[in-house]
Amino acid sequence: MGRDLHQNDYQPLDRGVLQRKLVDLIGVALNSGGTNLNPDGMRRHIKTALQAGVSREEILLVLKMASVVSFDACMLATPLLLEEAWARAKRVFRGKCFEMMVARDGVEPPTPAFSELG
Repeated sequence: MGRDLHQNDYQPLDRGVLQRKLVDLIGVALNSGGTNLNPDGMRRHIKTALQAGVSREEILLVLKMASVVSFDACMLATPLLLEEAWARAKRVFRGKCFEMMVARDGVEPPTPAFSELG
């Protein structure tokens, strides 16, 4: 059963579902994203993409697009990380100690992430 599934449904290149160039460009994108960085996979897909006739410019465009997606993920995560770090510091440095550190350093608590969304 498992062998049949692998041979019949898991081989899009053998069945011609997607062109080889497209599969390799998707592989470059997935392996180059900052949230899923895999240098070996990226190199492998770049190499096979070039062999399949993909241009250097096409590969660079995919890398640029992947970097934008990674940047957006970081921008969304940063407020959440700040909020969690603040809550953790508050738990670790309880009471007056925490209040003294905040007053001494002039630190403001972070605005709750996505509070403007309602």
